[in-house]
Amino acid sequence: MPSIFSWSYSHEPPGLSYPGEDHGFFSINRDSRINGGVYHVSSMHGEAISVDDKSTNSQQYDRAHQHVLKRASLNGTLRPHRLPRAVFEEISDAMQYSEDQVEELHDSIAAKHRLEELPNGTLVDLGYYLEAGIGVCRHQALASAYLLERLIDTSQLQGEVHVERNMRYFVDGVDGHAWARYRDTLPAAESIILDVANQYYGPVASIDAPWEYQRPTARVYTSNSGDVPLVQA
Repeated sequence: MPSIFSWSYSHEPPGLSYPGEDHGFFSINRDSRINGGVYHVSSMHGEAISVDDKSTNSQQYDRAHQHVLKRASLNGTLRPHRLPRAVFEEISDAMQYSEDQVEELHDSIAAKHRLEELPNGTLVDLGYYLEAGIGVCRHQALASAYLLERLIDTSQLQGEVHVERNMRYFVDGVDGHAWARYRDTLPAAESIILDVANQYYGPVASIDAPWEYQRPTARVYTSNSGDVPLVQA
């Protein structure tokens, strides 16, 4: 992967869309589809990530899909039961976690539009992060969920997929996180968490789980700072 400092696009940089300009995208939440939507980080901080595999970045989405199919195949035959793990492995390898490099990518996009910085809430297609091979938890979660949704849409996999996130509020700050959740349609199937940022692939509730993935709207946790609410979007 080329250094972001010498970053060059394989095509023209994105036309900037500013806060409130979602251009027909729906808002991605834990019960929505992924492709065709936009994931809002916050109205006051960060980019808004659009997911559109018909965009000028379509080759990035297609490439990731083909890589997953290859990973899940044995002797040229696709093994559907291997697909969720293949998605996790593909995004783990293809999208390095780096807050600094994400900021550098944003600066690079802004510079190509002769801006000092990328305005908060600006739409940036997920394909740019796939092309750069970088992201943080939200990009990794969206990429994982998009691939699972595409596999379901093309009947290569059965089940349902969601992008989920929550935030823990402490006396001294806030800690937020995002991940993908997949569940097969079989009656006895359990939900599987794909948390690439924390390198966790497994059930919702596990002694090894590095985060609280359960889905109730609100929970209360006890810490050294006292009771702190966890709010899930």
